Amino acid sequence: MEEQKKPEPQPVTYSTRFSCTLCGKCCFVSQKTFKEVFEKFGWKTKEDGSCVNLTKDNKCSIYDERPLICRLYPFQINPKDLVKGDVDLHADRLWIDPNATGFGQGEFVVGTPEVDKMLIDIGKRVEAAMAKGEKDILKIFYGFPDR
Repeated sequence: MEEQKKPEPQPVTYSTRFSCTLCGKCCFVSQKTFKEVFEKFGWKTKEDGSCVNLTKDNKCSIYDERPLICRLYPFQINPKDLVKGDVDLHADRLWIDPNATGFGQGEFVVGTPEVDKMLIDIGKRVEAAMAKGEKDILKIFYGFPDR
């Protein structure tokens, strides 16, 4: 039997909906992804592939200090923009992971005050890192603050 391929991230549209269900699934990565991306930025995982900061009740033990990539999930920056070093944090320029448990539920994400506030906050954090001389956009998003 052939394994079904998961849907790839897709562009956010004005009809995109999302609501976090606190399932904790976003805090798990495959060993391959961990080795290719996360390990070089100081991430650690438990044996089951979950982040060491994921608590038993599916909350983040470093929520206020979590990396930008965690703040952004289930949204992603358009991969073509990221490769160019261009960080466009407008909701209608982002992509979303359709595998996220709350995808298709809750409010529309474009124009939602909560999403707009999150994107402004992330933008300020990116600007602050760049003002300190950080030029590696992946490090800004995947790195831990002040490490």
